[in-house]
Amino acid sequence: MEPFVTIMHFDLPLALEQEFGGFLNRSMMNYYEDYCELLFEAYGDRVKNWITFNEPNVATTFGYMWGFGPPYSRKCLPPKCVKPVGDKTREPYIVTHNYILAHAAAVKLYRKKFQATQRGKVGIVLQVSDYKPVTLEHENVAAAQRLLDFHTGWYVEPLVFGHYPQSLKVILKDRLPTFTGKERKMKDISTGPCLIILNGLMASAKDMGFTTLIFKTISIACQKNLLNGSMHSSMAIPLEPPRLFANNLLTELLVEKGVSGMM
Repeated sequence: MEPFVTIMHFDLPLALEQEFGGFLNRSMMNYYEDYCELLFEAYGDRVKNWITFNEPNVATTFGYMWGFGPPYSRKCLPPKCVKPVGDKTREPYIVTHNYILAHAAAVKLYRKKFQATQRGKVGIVLQVSDYKPVTLEHENVAAAQRLLDFHTGWYVEPLVFGHYPQSLKVILKDRLPTFTGKERKMKDISTGPCLIILNGLMASAKDMGFTTLIFKTISIACQKNLLNGSMHSSMAIPLEPPRLFANNLLTELLVEKGVSGMM
């Protein structure tokens, strides 16, 4: 059996969250890199496959946009309820930016100090789905592409090309961090002795699988109405073959809510 070791799987130490604000703080990159170096030195002779982060796109969306994952910034947790804090329109993108830079730093560290002797790989696991338009009308094709950009391209394009998808730049404007020239030089982290596992599609699709969701565009008024509700409803429905989405009005409504939630 060949081990794949995940360095961070939704388990940031509480002390780092309380003292520094977790990955909202750029300095977390340095602490994370130190931790990676410790692990590479201690276990690199036996571990040849390292995962820097498990599904960071899930962690940022659940934790900083919707608030029902760590650090629960927008959720009222009995018996103690506090007023929601933070800015869900900016924080997910700041945390994502710092995750990407931390991943790049870990890969660079491994290649520089450990690759020659340990001959392993460092990668990242992303949660992805396949998004298809409900029809080939331009607005529906654009809606599906937009969601693909916000959900998957959000991480994949910086890792491969060194920049975010154009649609994110247009929609988010100054809410989206930018990479410096030096940081863009780290963009080749997905080449050579590195791997990106898209929810198992690259390594074990038959075991983990993926979901195809069918989308159509909705009006601004409808988006505002849906955003006022519980956006995570679409995450709770069974993920069935795509043919069901064309005939199930309730499912379509919940899926549309997911689209609006990503804008």
